[in-house]
Amino acid sequence: MIEYGHHAQNDRWAIEVVFPGLRGGYFVEAGACAGAQGSASYVLEREFDWNGICVEPHDGYFALLRRLRACEKDDRCLSDRTGDIVEFLSFEDDPARSGIRALNKNDAWAAERQAKGCTSTKLTVTLADLLEQHSAPPTIHYLCLDVEGAERTILEPFDFEGDRSILAISVEGGACDDLLTSRGYLRACNPHQEREIDHYFVHPQLREPCRDILAR
Repeated sequence: MIEYGHHAQNDRWAIEVVFPGLRGGYFVEAGACAGAQGSASYVLEREFDWNGICVEPHDGYFALLRRLRACEKDDRCLSDRTGDIVEFLSFEDDPARSGIRALNKNDAWAAERQAKGCTSTKLTVTLADLLEQHSAPPTIHYLCLDVEGAERTILEPFDFEGDRSILAISVEGGACDDLLTSRGYLRACNPHQEREIDHYFVHPQLREPCRDILAR
């Protein structure tokens, strides 16, 4: 029996609902944390022979990721431009809330809990350049974005009609809903998610196979 590890069951959504039993798919997970528990792609890689890219700028998480995962790994911050230097805010009490300081959505959380953050500098890369530099295939089956407020900044400049197509997307929160639907994506549901954390989208070519999970 497969033990799914993602807190919103995104791994289960991808392999049971959108691409049932698919072997050899390709993923991009931004905000991959330590690469195992909490990851949306670990089960895909380990149990179903998927390949892909894990993106994780937090130094501690990335060190663990390098040891645990065989896929491509990148410790830059996904953003709207490549080669910029940005301040990266890390919360050691809860590293999963770390992100680009100017975009990080956790100010209120940090103030309420008096959480101490530390900053470092990181290079940025666009989603398109990330895919090109890691020689990603033409079809990206699943993109998972959980980057603490930078999701729209990442997706806005991406050419969804370019050389690489993305078939299924999960995004933490609703900041990208209008953007993705304007690019033709269909809003979907995750029947395994107990409470709404992430929002889900599928490419129009998946309309028929995913008809039962399309948002009404």
